[in-house]
Amino acid sequence: MATTITTAPLKIISGGQTGADLAALIAAKAVGLETGGTASEGFQTEMGANVDLRRVYGLTAEGSYKARTKKNVDDADATIVLLVHEGKGGAAKTIGWASNQRWECQLHSKLHGGYRPVMVLKADDLEEEHLEESAMKIVQFVRLTGTRVLNVAGHRQSTAFMPEFFLDGPPYDYQKRCVDLLTLAFASVVRQATT
Repeated sequence: MATTITTAPLKIISGGQTGADLAALIAAKAVGLETGGTASEGFQTEMGANVDLRRVYGLTAEGSYKARTKKNVDDADATIVLLVHEGKGGAAKTIGWASNQRWECQLHSKLHGGYRPVMVLKADDLEEEHLEESAMKIVQFVRLTGTRVLNVAGHRQSTAFMPEFFLDGPPYDYQKRCVDLLTLAFASVVRQATT
């Protein structure tokens, strides 16, 4: 008989933006993990106000995109950032804040010795043939850092659009790839907690 979880092994938080943020909340709910985090004032996303962030996912709202990004890193034990390109926007600055509490672009993981552990997964990690391996990287990161509250960040859906991904196949749906990856990872965390 399977053991039931009385306390979720992990809480997932994000800023609720389209793309990686929303993908993390969707994936966490799909496997029964607690969700939360801080969205920008008025629950604003690039698609307009999203009140489901409060009603469905338990987010609060305050401040600018920058303020809520910093707060989510501050409120988490560790952060995962999902990148498909090396831009200079909020995703790269999230890595900088997690690494050394500076609002500056960084693009690499810093698992030890920084402000908060941060793992960066890139475009190759989101390829369908690498999803299981990438999910295991996330599970190991959570285990090694002793994370109970995990912040997930990355590009918003529109900034993840890269025309070169359309040349050899169907459109690249960044948010769906993030959901697929994170669902695998979070489901594995739940399985390990119940066995």
